[in-house]
Amino acid sequence: MVLSCPHCQSMKIVKRDVAKRMGGLLGTVGGAASGAAKAMEGAQVGSRVGLVAFGPMGATLGGFAGALLGGLLGATTGGVAGAKLGEVIDAQVLHNCECLHCGHRFSDPNADEAFDPGVFRA
Repeated sequence: MVLSCPHCQSMKIVKRDVAKRMGGLLGTVGGAASGAAKAMEGAQVGSRVGLVAFGPMGATLGGFAGALLGGLLGATTGGVAGAKLGEVIDAQVLHNCECLHCGHRFSDPNADEAFDPGVFRA
């Protein structure tokens, strides 16, 4: 559906996605921190596997690979979760749409249809 400004009826509308970007950033940072904590466990496991499979050099490389993968996995997971939460906040709380013609900010009236509220129930 084409979106138009409720103030001037212009079709030149952009989505701001402020909460989505901030949620993605904060989720990535938080996920990386959490992943770093788990990375120490990954480094120990990778070190043991590398030692058994490839000897002392394998232990070093296995530990490094385990730590790196733990951090990356945490950052990716946190970033995706934060962006999804931010997307919901943009759609249901903030005035996410901005008219490039008159500068009016408003919410997308169709945004509620895009999200299933059952997904966020505990």
